[in-house]
Amino acid sequence: ATGSVKGRGYDSYTGGLVGEAYSTTDSSYATGNVKGGGYDSYTGGLDGYNEYGISKSHASGNVSGGGYESYVGGLTGYSDDDVTLSRATGNVTGSTDDYESSIGGLIGYQESGYNVHKSYATGNVVDNGDEGYVGGLIGENIGATVSGSYATGAVTSNTSYPYVGGLVGYNEGAINNSYATGAVSLTGGAVTPSGYDGYAGGLLGYNNATVTGSWATGNVIVNSLYTDAGGLIGENTGAVDAW
Repeated sequence: ATGSVKGRGYDSYTGGLVGEAYSTTDSSYATGNVKGGGYDSYTGGLDGYNEYGISKSHASGNVSGGGYESYVGGLTGYSDDDVTLSRATGNVTGSTDDYESSIGGLIGYQESGYNVHKSYATGNVVDNGDEGYVGGLIGENIGATVSGSYATGAVTSNTSYPYVGGLVGYNEGAINNSYATGAVSLTGGAVTPSGYDGYAGGLLGYNNATVTGSWATGNVIVNSLYTDAGGLIGENTGAVDAW
């Protein structure tokens, strides 16, 4: 698919190829820009929502979306299965009406029990709402294993209460042999001029899982009160054996 796609509304699904995918997306691509949003919305460069996996596929358009509890990703907003051998190269932006949204260069929200393997994102990721989960690869990972994957884009949160990571913003899944090279910035947001109560890391904003053989090289810049910031991980309650 090569055309641009625009959609907005309550419980909406917007994708460059498929809005709501109930079959495997395999060897597919989309190149158009995608704009979605609204309460409980799902927006992705390829699939807005995917339940049966993505393999050997890519998206290159810029993606924007947002709203209360929304999911925005360069490849898919919400993944409920494996993502393998896939990539996204467009920039991803969350809107100012975001609240508790998951925004990622590849995947906005990744469900547990699955694998993100040998996949990557190169676009910049920016969130402009509050209490966001923002990552260069995945915004919020609830228990999937991430292996052999990477992100190179800059990640910026202009919010308060965010989780911001060069690879994953909020992580509860194993991270193996993966890396991030983009700068991570938490610049503050809507609640106060400087923002507060955030987590910012070059690889992971917050981690509660095992990290092995993984690394980050980007600068971490924070202008925020009461924020945990680290070159690798902002706040860690897991186990780390990284480079």
